[in-house]
Amino acid sequence: MTRFCLMLALLSAVLLAFRCPPAAADKFEWQGGKWSAATRPAEGTPEGELAIVSDRFEAGRYSQAVAAGKKFVKKYPASAEYEEVCLLAGRAEMARQRYYQAFEWFEKQLNQFPVGKFSGQALRHEYEVAEAFLSGKKRIALGFVRLNATSEALEILTRIAEHSPGTEIASQSLMRVADHHFSAEQWNDAVKAYDTYVKLFPKSPKTAYAAGQAALATWLSFAGPRFDETPLIEAEQRFSILLEAYPQQAEAVGARDILAKIVSARAEQLYETAKFYRRTGRPSAAAFYYWEVCRQYPNTEWAEQARPAVMAMEAADGRRPAQSDEGPEGVASQPATHPARPDSPDSLPAPSVNAGGEQADQAPQAAGTSKGSQKR
Repeated sequence: MTRFCLMLALLSAVLLAFRCPPAAADKFEWQGGKWSAATRPAEGTPEGELAIVSDRFEAGRYSQAVAAGKKFVKKYPASAEYEEVCLLAGRAEMARQRYYQAFEWFEKQLNQFPVGKFSGQALRHEYEVAEAFLSGKKRIALGFVRLNATSEALEILTRIAEHSPGTEIASQSLMRVADHHFSAEQWNDAVKAYDTYVKLFPKSPKTAYAAGQAALATWLSFAGPRFDETPLIEAEQRFSILLEAYPQQAEAVGARDILAKIVSARAEQLYETAKFYRRTGRPSAAAFYYWEVCRQYPNTEWAEQARPAVMAMEAADGRRPAQSDEGPEGVASQPATHPARPDSPDSLPAPSVNAGGEQADQAPQAAGTSKGSQKR
């Protein structure tokens, strides 16, 4: 039995050697039931020059492959082999970790052959270049200078989507851009990127995720009670829509809890505005905003703090605190009446804004626009 197994193994080896091309630099093709040396294209022709690029690439002589590729594109700019030469030269540059130079080769290929035989491979390699940059790989300039290439990575991902709109790799690229901005806490850019994804891929399985992330980024862009509340208003709208359109995603991001936090944050902003006017000797304006806290957000901690403040100010003004018909129900004592809105609260001294977007020694804004990062 042992001898039989040994003979069977030897026979299999012989048959395998017969059917497989020998390992050699020359290429072989299967013809007439056997392997024969392939006819090599003549040098000085597009096919022959392509073979030179291919041979050098397969031999691991990447710099020589790139040099041969440069020679080819100058000599045969309109040949059908141009596409494959660019692909090989780009792959050779990637092997040398010259990622931006590789991207330039793939772009050259895609610009001339946007739907060519190798366009899918070029797009995939461009995505790999972008990922390399986002993971910390440097762009090599002037042959030795290493530069951060995060912005180039985002540009490459955007170009991929432009080359192949509506495709899976375009979807993947745009989502990668949005997720990068989110992880970098670039909230406004993240919102724009996720919104672009939702617009271009409304039926994608990832659309719900993108809508949820856009809502989160909007909420996180609110910098605090001393900043404009526009992000709060927009986030409130986005989470309300998310609850209706994508309830599972809304639950995953905690939409209801965040909506409750938004209500509290808006109440706090009114409360801080009232405190400012009280501190700066404008009791009428302070009373107005204290009362607005009680009226708009009666079930918040800020309303609990605002009620005694309003009544104390009324008592100091000689008015008797009494239950207000307009006030929140179930409260033992309320401001006697809704304070009249200041004659022209909008004409009060405009809050000055420092370089970081924060108001300097002025009232917190009750409405407007904002930037910044938010406590999670």
